[in-house]
Order: sequence, then C-alpha cells, then structure tokens
Amino acid sequence: MIDKIIQESSEVLVIGCGKSGIEAAKLLKSLDKNILLYDDNYDEDKNVKTFDAINIEATNNLDLINKMVELKEFDLVVTSPGIPKAHILHSTAQENNILIVSELELAFQFCKRPIIAITGSNGKSTTTKLISEIINNSGKEAIPCGNYGTPLAAFVLQEHQPDYYVAEVSSFQLEWIHDFKPKVGIILNVQADHLDRHGTINEYASTKKLLFKNMDSSELAIAFKKTLDDFNDISTDAKVTVFTDSKTNDSEFHYLNNSIYQGTKKCISISNSYFDNKVLSLNAIAAYIATSFFKIDKEIIKETILNFKSLSHRTEFVRKIDNRIFIDDSKATNLASLEAALNTFGTKKNIILIAGGILKEKKLEYTKDLLDKFVKKIYLIGNDGNVMLDAWKDIVSCEYKKTLENAAKSAFQESESGDIILLSPACASFDQFSGYKERGQVFQKLANSF
Repeated sequence: MIDKIIQESSEVLVIGCGKSGIEAAKLLKSLDKNILLYDDNYDEDKNVKTFDAINIEATNNLDLINKMVELKEFDLVVTSPGIPKAHILHSTAQENNILIVSELELAFQFCKRPIIAITGSNGKSTTTKLISEIINNSGKEAIPCGNYGTPLAAFVLQEHQPDYYVAEVSSFQLEWIHDFKPKVGIILNVQADHLDRHGTINEYASTKKLLFKNMDSSELAIAFKKTLDDFNDISTDAKVTVFTDSKTNDSEFHYLNNSIYQGTKKCISISNSYFDNKVLSLNAIAAYIATSFFKIDKEIIKETILNFKSLSHRTEFVRKIDNRIFIDDSKATNLASLEAALNTFGTKKNIILIAGGILKEKKLEYTKDLLDKFVKKIYLIGNDGNVMLDAWKDIVSCEYKKTLENAAKSAFQESESGDIILLSPACASFDQFSGYKERGQVFQKLANSF
C-alpha cells in the first residue's frame, strides 16, 4: 500500500533542506514528481543557487505551507531526520490523512539490493565502516550510507548498484518508517540519548526497536543482550542472534581472551586490533555475526578487523609526548559515549578528562562510579560545563576552563608520565564550534602544538 501511494503521488512536500531532504527531493524529481521543499531555516539569499541548480522550489513560509497541507494540496510528505516529530506540518498532515514517510522509507521503496542496517546509541559509525570494509575485502561491493554520510536516497536509482548497502540508521530516521526492513538489522545498545526529542528512554528504545518490526524469518536481527534484558518487548519474525559483554550461555557471542567466542567456541582472534577491549569488541562482534550471515570467510573478517583504522574524532590517537597520550573522542556527544571511552582507556586513575558543551541529558549521576575509578582531574568547558562541575565535583577534582584551548593547556601542564589526556565531551558542540569535527580538529591542533 505504501509503495502504491508513493508511486501514485504527484505533489510532494519535502520537509528539511539538509542532506536527507535534498537527496529525497532529487530522487522524487527524477521520478517526475512536483516537489516543494520547506525548511524553517531556509534562506533564499544563501540557498537559492543550490535549489536553482536542481530545479526545486524551496520556502520557509510556514503559514503558507501549513495551509497548503490543510487544503490537501500534497499527496505525500517526506520528512528529514532533523525535523521533530511534533512539528506542526507533521500534525497537520496526519490530521488530513496525508502519508508521512522518512527519506529512509522513501529510498527503501526503490532499493533493489540487500540492506544491512545498524542503529544504537554508540558505535554505529564504527560498525558501519567495519562491515563495509569486510564486504569490500571479500570481493563483493558495499556502500556505507545513511546517517554515516550520504543518504540512501542518493544511490538507489543509480545505474550501477553495489551488492549491499550498509546503512547507519538513527532513531530520528526510524520515526517515520512503514515497510522498511533490512536483510540484517543490528541494535548495538540503547542508552540515554536524545531524550530532549524522545522524552523518555523507553520511548527512545521503542523507536530503535522499529528497526526489527517488519523483518521476516529469512532475515537476521542482531541485538546486544542488555538491550533485550532492559527492553524485552522486542517483536520480530526474524532470526535473533544475541551478543553480550560477558559469557552467559553457550549460544551467545562475547569477547574473551582477545578473541570473539560463541559460547565456548573460539571464532576469531582480534588481538592487538582497535577492537581488542571489552567495549569496542562489541562492534567487532556485531560485524562478525552480520558478515558471517553472508558466508564471508572468517580469515577475511579477521584480517579486516586487525587492519581497521578508527574514524576521525572517535577514540582517535593523536600523539604521545613525554609519555602522555592525547586521545580525541570529540564525537562523544552523550554520557554513554563518555562511559565507553572511560571503560576503553581507564586502567587506574590515569585519565585527565576534558568535557563540556551542550548537554543532551540532565541526569549525570550514572557516570560517577567510572569517574571515581579512572579520572584524576576534569577540565570543563562550554555552555554546560558548570552544570557538570556541580554534579561531579564531590567525586573528582574539577575545574571550569570555559574554552577548549584553556582546558587542553592546563591538562598538559598538570599531567604526569603515563597519563591519558582525553577529550570526550559528553555534549554537543554547537555552543563553541560548528560541530564535533571542528572541536576535534582544534583539540588535535592544540595537542600537536605542545
């Protein structure tokens, strides 16, 4: 039914003029649809050339567009992940029985290749990259897409098609799916994140679980055991395979002695790889299960894992100076990511942490045990640095430095041999930077200046 509505729609409203919106609009344009693109922040003076080049009309006139939706002048609404579910145009479309789909759902309707979809609070990009590299090293072709970089809609009508699409999928992209289903779906973890949008962690988890809802018995659902334990109403017809952070029975995959095991059976060694620790190994395990489903040789999987290079600004080694190590984890924009970094690098009180920015969460308590265990000092920056200082000052020595430059200089000056100077902000970066990439680049430049 959904595919028929999309095929028969002639007048389409696309909401959001970021990457997803533009690629959705271009896909629809190639199908000879009449498109109007709306964005709250559309600026005709700045953006007109972009939209003239692709011959698509855009506007920021909310009253006009809302009235057009009320009058049912659109057959279909395609929405972008950055647009809140409670946006008035969504409400008006629903009130007037106009179908709303995400760019992901739109692209799926035209996709002719199997999709491996990865979601979770942390590790999505790393797992997407790893799975893509394993498949490409096997002689097949995989394109990483979705929230990873380029939307799926950009590829599905191209003449050349890969063997697989490996899609990083966010909760925002899953909010408006209907028929979307991957051949392999992976939920890495569900931890407190984006609660400003989803309200509660249960609502957030429910959105993540939509990844599995349409899957059938020929498909594979891969889930972290803790997610199943915490949110055990996951419903799917797919075959379910579980992985854990410690062995609990003979059917589950886990990390032990520098290797991936299934129960007592050793699958492959990942010794001395990027993933050779309790936290990051979970990404490698998910990738191992997914690619084994497509019968890729274990040696190819192992060699790809051993040769994997981490993503920029994600637990990235920057430099070692005077036996101090600088780690750039600027992509850590929530507390769960900070927790993962502390578990990865903490061995004793050997971490000097730089954190702060714009908090996504209000409850800072659950990180206290790890801070107490691994962190000797915290330098806080940005908009909510003082909020974090107040929450953590009784656990570990904290100092508010306002800027990243001040924090990095103090961290280096007060560090000792063997210390790890870790930028893992646990916050969004938009108070002081254009994004996490700029924040990481500034940190790396500072680290290399000492």
